[in-house]
Amino acid sequence: MNAIKNPINVQNRLMLERVACAGTVIKQLVADGFTVLDVNVACAKPVIEIQRTRRTEKLKGVMKKRGADLHGVYRTLASVKYLGCQVEWTER
Repeated sequence: MNAIKNPINVQNRLMLERVACAGTVIKQLVADGFTVLDVNVACAKPVIEIQRTRRTEKLKGVMKKRGADLHGVYRTLASVKYLGCQVEWTER
């Protein structure tokens, strides 16, 4: 019986590349002492959310958004491009 070949279409190839990129960045972030909270690979550049610590200051992120959360507390979203991904964290 011949095996049916399942060619990787363009969308699947893009998703595999994004997952690989996110995996590489997550490993580096963990090695650098960061805690990863969330990953989204549906965007053109994977978005990785990390926990804010003193180390995040060293990433020199750019403030992206500022707004109030559900409790009326203003928060700022910081972001930096990191090895092909977008790394984000919330500043208080």
